[in-house]
Amino acid sequence: MGGEVVSADAATHDPQKMRVADLMLAVEAELLDLGRLAERAQTTLSSVLAHAALDPKCHHDAQVLDLLTQRLFGMSGFLTILNPLIPTVWEVDADEAASSVSLGDLADRLSGVAVIADAAQDFGELELF
Repeated sequence: MGGEVVSADAATHDPQKMRVADLMLAVEAELLDLGRLAERAQTTLSSVLAHAALDPKCHHDAQVLDLLTQRLFGMSGFLTILNPLIPTVWEVDADEAASSVSLGDLADRLSGVAVIADAAQDFGELELF
C-alpha cells in the first residue's frame, strides 16, 4: 500500500522504497527553496507594498507574505533538526503521494528521482486574476 512506512535493514532494502530520512531531506529542501522564493518576492514587492501600506487590505497581505516566508523557513528548520532523529531503517514508498503533485519536477524530487536542475528554470505563464 502506498505511503506505508516500513522498517527494513540493508539486506532487505526494497529499491522501490526510499528512506524516510531521504524523503524528509527532499521536503526540507523544497521548503527552504520556497522560503527563498517568498523572501525574494517580498524584496521585489517591498516598494510597491510600502506605497500600498495605507490600504489596510494591502498591509494585511504584506504581513501574510512575511508570515508565509517565516513559516516556510521555520518548517525547513524543523525538518533539519528532526531528520537525524529518524531511524535510518525506516522506508516508505512515496510514489503514490508524489503522483498527486501536479508539478512533475517536484513530484520527481519528492519520490527520489534525480532531477537535472535547469539554470533557466521555466516558471510557467503568469496568470493575473
